[in-house]
Amino acid sequence: MNGLVLHTPVILLTGAYTSALLAGGFLGTYFFKRREQGYSRKRLRSAVLYEASSGSSKKHDLVETIIQQLIRVSQEQAFSKNGMPRRSLKVSQEKKQWLSLHTKRAGIGNQVSPAGFALARVQNLFLAGGLGFLGGFLFSGELAYLLCFVGACIGWHLPTWAIKTREKERSEELERHLPEMLEVVALGLRSGLSFDRSLDLYIQHFNSLLAQTAGTVRRRWLVGLSTREDALRDLAESYDSLLLARVVHNIIRSLRFGSSLAQNLEELAAEARATCKAHRQEQVAKAPIKMMIPTGVLMLPAMLLLVLGPVLLELMGEF
Repeated sequence: MNGLVLHTPVILLTGAYTSALLAGGFLGTYFFKRREQGYSRKRLRSAVLYEASSGSSKKHDLVETIIQQLIRVSQEQAFSKNGMPRRSLKVSQEKKQWLSLHTKRAGIGNQVSPAGFALARVQNLFLAGGLGFLGGFLFSGELAYLLCFVGACIGWHLPTWAIKTREKERSEELERHLPEMLEVVALGLRSGLSFDRSLDLYIQHFNSLLAQTAGTVRRRWLVGLSTREDALRDLAESYDSLLLARVVHNIIRSLRFGSSLAQNLEELAAEARATCKAHRQEQVAKAPIKMMIPTGVLMLPAMLLLVLGPVLLELMGEF
């Protein structure tokens, strides 16, 4: 009995030590898994943001900031901290179709979700509205409410404007680089190379967004993720360009039926270069008309005030 009493503290200490070890092990495993999940989400988010930034221009302007916000919010909306899907805002079917088309043409089709777009639009609404209210409150209450309304409207339309601007920038860049791609591929075909090898020449020796996109598309059919025809059609759908759609259609038809492809590509390259030249001439012709707006709004009133100011002062002195 005395031996049992003497060993009771030892048994209690051993049980407490074992319980502490088990509890510590369970807690350590739980926090380790949570940390690993957090690191996985951060790595996934960083990879998505790097992919979006590498496929776009290196400018850190407002468009890129909003695009990155859309991607980040879409990733955060997809998975919560515990790895479970979150409840998302409702988006109409027409808006989903619009997003599916224009985000793909903007190069972020698989990175921006409708729920993320809706949440980012609401965030920008409150942010721009709050900034407008604070800026107007420094002068008057009426101006604060007016600027709050204007800022909210601007913030609501900022994501749509950013996607359209990115889509337009990609189309303009395609217009600049499409003729050289067609000429390089046609030159490779004239030299006796296959279409895949000719396209690989352009991908390896040119550093442009079109070359990066074509390289991604080419890797898809090389590893068997899709057929060459489907990958080329996806390339045409990722840009808002009727000329690129014609190029892809001619390539698919020539590869399927074995017709001459080099001559068709050379003709399309000449057409693409002429289209790019005409577009540049049109932009140059519109420049004087666009300059009339700041001239009439900013410079003309100042000039009139400078010229007519002394005359008005003299007239006021006579009366």
